[in-house]
Order: sequence, then structure tokens, then C-alpha cells
Amino acid sequence: MSADREERDAELRRLLVDTANASSLAKRRPWKLVSLIAAVAIASGVTGAVSAAAIAQSSPYADEVVANLALSVARANSVAVGESHYVSSNDVANVDLGKMPSAATGLAIRTSCTEPGTINITLDGTWIGSVTCTKESPTGGGGGVNPVSGAGAHTLTFQSGGTGFEAWIVWVKEPPMPTSSPQQAAEMADGIATREEYLAAFNRFVGCMSGAGFDILGGDTDSLIIDYSITTEAVDAGVDELCYVSQFRDVDSAWQLQNENSSATADLFRRCLSSNGITPAETFEELDRQVNAAGSDVQDCIHGP
Repeated sequence: MSADREERDAELRRLLVDTANASSLAKRRPWKLVSLIAAVAIASGVTGAVSAAAIAQSSPYADEVVANLALSVARANSVAVGESHYVSSNDVANVDLGKMPSAATGLAIRTSCTEPGTINITLDGTWIGSVTCTKESPTGGGGGVNPVSGAGAHTLTFQSGGTGFEAWIVWVKEPPMPTSSPQQAAEMADGIATREEYLAAFNRFVGCMSGAGFDILGGDTDSLIIDYSITTEAVDAGVDELCYVSQFRDVDSAWQLQNENSSATADLFRRCLSSNGITPAETFEELDRQVNAAGSDVQDCIHGP
């Protein structure tokens, strides 16, 4: 798949997960997404080299806990290969990462707000992402593994403008990405997923999961977008990633993108826009722009009370 298509796919997945009535992607635990959980504080000294304009506290986490919390945003079976870092601030925090270990494939960064607001993150002066917490989810967050280039020392910077936050960082080595099966590659040779190819790919995915000892829950193949869920154990073992990527991901992404205008998420956007006196657009992309521009009333409708 092209980089543009992968980015559009990632955006569609994020939107589907964020809505209250999304498709199967919201009902399972996709390997590409992160669900932040509360962690038990374990007393320890500060890990890593950190300077900040407003450090709220020294690290309440042992080094191993910091590494494990950061690893929670990486793919299954990833391992920490370098020093871990913890920072807590409500302003600007700079983390001296040092040089990237030779075995590392990226930098895992997990960030969690302690109040509503936005935290912007830059690596060596280049913006790499942000985390926004709303009044509905004031202590949410997110994260992922970021590629790092350059042989010298690296610096990670958090800027929150008064929003309190915590972050856990560690260098990681992720396993090689599974490759697409010959069947899926053949199905996507023309860049289009037919209904028959979509069902065949899903059935291969189910068979792959079953062969590894994990069941697929749900999976109504009569629906436009197949609604299913998997167990946390399958995700933690890396079986979800292996089976999904090799058998179903590319076809699933193509099918959902082809049908996004009539998806459950699009219908939800239309209902919420209409209820707020806004005439809904026809395409998902235009609906997304309308929702983002509409303000809190439409957002509250989408996410629910």
C-alpha cells in the first residue's frame, strides 16, 4: 500500500474507534491502537535525564515499571533496549535521550494528561504528535513508537501550556512486521477489494486465529462491515497482529475505505450534525470536516454523555 493510503487508513481507523457507534475496529483491541490504563505507583528515583520548567514530582515508578508502561504502546513482543525516562510537568519538559541504541528500532512514548488540555511533543525540534484530553476524558492520553534517525544524541520535548501530564519513554526493539499472504497480495493486486475478497480474507483471518488457539467473537458476515472482537490475550501474544496483517488488514482497509460513506460512523456523524441544524455532507471526508468545525455540541452527541 502507498504511504498516502496507509495514512488515510490510519485516520479512518482512529475515527472509527473514537465514535460511540463504530464498526468492528472499536469493538476489538487493534494492535495499532493503545488503551491507557491506570498504573500503580511504585516508589523510585527519577529515571533518565530530564529538565523541565515545572516538574510536578519526582518519579513514583521503578525503572522497570516506566519501561513496561512505555512498552504498552508498542507492538506485541517488543522489548526495551535502553534507558527508560519518566517526566511529570505542567509546562515544558526536555528529556535528554542520548544516542539511540544500535538494537533499537524506535522510541516508545506514552503520554497521559492529568487534566483537560493538549500536550505537543517534538523530537530534535520536529513535531511528532500531540495528545489532547477533553472534559469527558480529562485523564486520557495516547502514544506509540516513533522512528528516530541520526547518529547523535536526541532530545524529546513536551509543551503543555499549563496542562498537567505524565510521560513514560523507552527505546524499543519491535519484531519484524508480518508479511501479507500470497492470497491477500493477489486480492489487492488491483487495489480494490470486492465483497467476495473481503469475506474470503476475513475467513482466513478467523482460521489463522483459531489455529493459534484464539476465537473470534461475533463476526456477522451478512453486515456491510463485519463486526467482531478478540481477546486481550490474543493481542498480548501478538497473534492478532500476525493473523490480521498477513490475512486481512489490506483487504479490510480497502473495503472500509470503499464503503466509508455508508458506514455506521458516517451515519452517526449525519445524525449528530442534523440534530444540531447542520445539513450533512455526502462523503465521509466532508462529514469529518463538518464535525471538526462544528464544536462541542456535535462532539458531545458523537461521544455520548
